[in-house]
Amino acid sequence: MVGILGAFPVGYTVWFGSDAVIPGAARAWLHRISGVSLDGLVPAFGDLNRFPFWAGFTIIFGLGWIAILSATLLTRPESMDVLRKFYRDVRPIGFWGPVKAELPPEERKAINARARAEVIACCWGVSCYFSMVLAAFSAFGGHFELAVLSGIASLATGAMFIQTLAPSERVET
Repeated sequence: MVGILGAFPVGYTVWFGSDAVIPGAARAWLHRISGVSLDGLVPAFGDLNRFPFWAGFTIIFGLGWIAILSATLLTRPESMDVLRKFYRDVRPIGFWGPVKAELPPEERKAINARARAEVIACCWGVSCYFSMVLAAFSAFGGHFELAVLSGIASLATGAMFIQTLAPSERVET
């Protein structure tokens, strides 16, 4: 939730700059009473004449991860009962050692095999998505050669994603 709820104000601030977020009257008032100037505190990374088109997105992505990891590390963990039920219902990949230890060995082996296939599929899916985003924003920014190359890469990685995921989906049915 932190990543989702924090994404809008952070993204808006990074893309349009702090001057677009903090009203001019508030910045002037603070400067008048404290001498601190907030003008230009965060530059507008959406200004493609000053910054490369990928810079703002990299900053937003990094800040999102910092927010998510901070919230994860600063809040109390869920109880083992909740984790156990969630794991049995969802079978997520990741560091579930204490929860997985309660399962029979055959079930753990099947879960690990599926997890490996899903990690590979995930890598192809992330590559496909990244390529699509790069293609779109390259086209919007007038970088048509990069847009075409990224579009071709997104088609190739998307095909690999489907091909990689398909066998694990057939196993379940």
